[in-house]
Amino acid sequence: MRILLQFPEGLKKEALVYAKNLEKEGNEVFISASPCFGACDIAIDEAKKIGAEKIIHFGHSKLLDIKEIEVEYVEPRIEIEKEILKELIKEASTKIKFKKIGLVTNISHISQLREIKELFKENGKEIFTAIGERTKNEAQILGCDVTAATKIEKDVEAFVYFGGGLFHPLGALILTNKPFFIIDPFQRKVFEITNLREKYKKISNAKISIASQAKTFGILVSTKPGQFNLEKALKIKEDLKRIGREGFLLIANTFDFNEISNFNVDAFINTSCPRVSLEEGNRIENKPILSIEEFYFLFELLKAKGF
Repeated sequence: MRILLQFPEGLKKEALVYAKNLEKEGNEVFISASPCFGACDIAIDEAKKIGAEKIIHFGHSKLLDIKEIEVEYVEPRIEIEKEILKELIKEASTKIKFKKIGLVTNISHISQLREIKELFKENGKEIFTAIGERTKNEAQILGCDVTAATKIEKDVEAFVYFGGGLFHPLGALILTNKPFFIIDPFQRKVFEITNLREKYKKISNAKISIASQAKTFGILVSTKPGQFNLEKALKIKEDLKRIGREGFLLIANTFDFNEISNFNVDAFINTSCPRVSLEEGNRIENKPILSIEEFYFLFELLKAKGF
């Protein structure tokens, strides 16, 4: 069988071992060298080009129903030692003075979710979880789907994210209004990030303010299977006309911000992964990258002012 292997950046170092093992079984193996940003980013075009019969996608759970080719998902599982886990939850329960806790995590820690919940309960906390709109696991959040948090916001006094880094919890932080804590099992730390919410809101307001002076917009459209939002992009182009602005549709698989800065537009509107506008929103000097939500906030503002 001809197989295409696809790994996110943090797991690419494991690729050659998997390729060798599959080749020993008589398979012909290719490894995607393109960036991979999540389960929304399945390498269908590469697989078609080489005539692959199957894609093995590592590091994420299933998000899309791919019809063109078989896709096998290999989910990551990171097990934290029981004693370390017990110590971290005890520390978190002491630091977090609230009783009703909304718990979220990423796919790597789902296998220990029940244990984490039980430890919190032993420490006197009441735990709330939900299943998101695009996820299949309880408490799981993605960079593009934090509804496992927003669904339970009314029931909780604070949120806790169990996992490393800010990539996953950042969206949940911004879209909720409760105190927000992280338990990082890799650094073995418990810390609060609530103050970052105001920082990102200020950044968003600044982007909208700059974009209010823009006359021309580049509308970013990604061809990635889970990020392709052509209809939204076309509607944005029409809505720009309604407020006396011009929109130009810019399409790519992965956007190179050095390259798109060469386009002679005043600002950008991102219809691909929402993390692009969140994390790269001010990367191009004096040319803000708005999310869809930020654009429509600006749209209503300009309409109210008569453009």
